Order: sequence, then C-alpha cells, then structure tokens
Amino acid sequence: MSDSLTYRSLVSVPVVACWDPVPAAVTDLIDQAQRIWDQRSADETRLVSLVNSNYYIAFHAIKQQIQELNRPGLRLVELGSGCGVVANIAALLGVESSGIEIEPGLCELSNQLATACKLSTKFIPCSYRDWEGGQTSEMSAAARKGLSALREADLIYGYPWPSEQTYLASVVKQHCKHGARYLTYHGGSRLQLRRVSVAI
Repeated sequence: MSDSLTYRSLVSVPVVACWDPVPAAVTDLIDQAQRIWDQRSADETRLVSLVNSNYYIAFHAIKQQIQELNRPGLRLVELGSGCGVVANIAALLGVESSGIEIEPGLCELSNQLATACKLSTKFIPCSYRDWEGGQTSEMSAAARKGLSALREADLIYGYPWPSEQTYLASVVKQHCKHGARYLTYHGGSRLQLRRVSVAI
C-alpha cells in the first residue's frame, strides 16, 4: 500500500501507571545496570548525561500491553534506549526486544547488560534523523537495521525529552505498522499510550 494513498494517525488509548512490586529478576537487572554504569563512570571522564525512566512503571506498563496484545512473537523497540534497561526488561518478559540509541558507547553498555543477564536484546547505534527521506539505499547499515526493527515492532517505548515529543510521535506515525502501540513515559506517574492507525 503506497504511503501516498494512506492516512496515518496516532489514536489515544487509556493507560494507568502501576507502582506494584516487581519480580526479583527485574530488580537484579536494574542493580546490574547500575553496577555497569558505575564502573564505566569510574573508568571514563566523558559520559553522556542520562535521565532514567521509571523502570518499575515501565515493567508493569509493558507487561500490561503484552497481555492485551496476547499473541506470540511480539516485538518491542525502545527509542532512545540509553543503558538498555527497559529494552532488557521487555526481553525478560519474553518479547523480541531491540533498542535504538544514537550514542555507540551507551549501546556497548546495553549489550554488556544483556550479556550479563543472558538476554538476546539487540541495540542499534543510529539516529532517528537517519531515516528522513525514507530512501533505505542511502542509509547506513545500522540505520537500515534500526528502521527495519521499528517497522516490525508491535510495541514502541520511549521517554522523550519535551522538545522531541512531537518529532518522535511523527517518526512513529510515519514508519510503524497499523496497530502498533506507542507507549511513552513523561515523569512521575505519567504515561501516554497511542495506537498507530493506517487507513486508505
């Protein structure tokens, strides 16, 4: 179906943050991520600044979406995956999980976390800007891989900066398949869930 003949939109879906306790495997993963980050901080003088998502809320929100989608082979992509905690939490929940992150060093930390936790999460070092224009032949291999993962995702998770919320929503709307769910965290107990709608 040609994009020129379709109408794409994001439809709001109700979602509620949950603060219930999480399984020990999740807290172990979070603790392992902190150890990896602390070690890197001790070894390097230059580190990018990170604002972490609420991993407990993320766990419950992703788990809820998995239960609602209720089908095998679900795929999640985390946009701006940082140290890879949320993408790896999703892998713990049994989905095929990937993270997209512009900083190669953070992808290295994320892969280190996945290896330590015996998970197969993939982390792709590329920028959303690489996808502008949509001509995959002109993209780097990493950009093509990231775009392919996004297009195949059933669930997309992000914690966007306020200044990039509109842009990231447009990226999801442009590239994600019909029915994909875009779950974002906005600090505190604030979550937003939208569904991609593609119609002729």
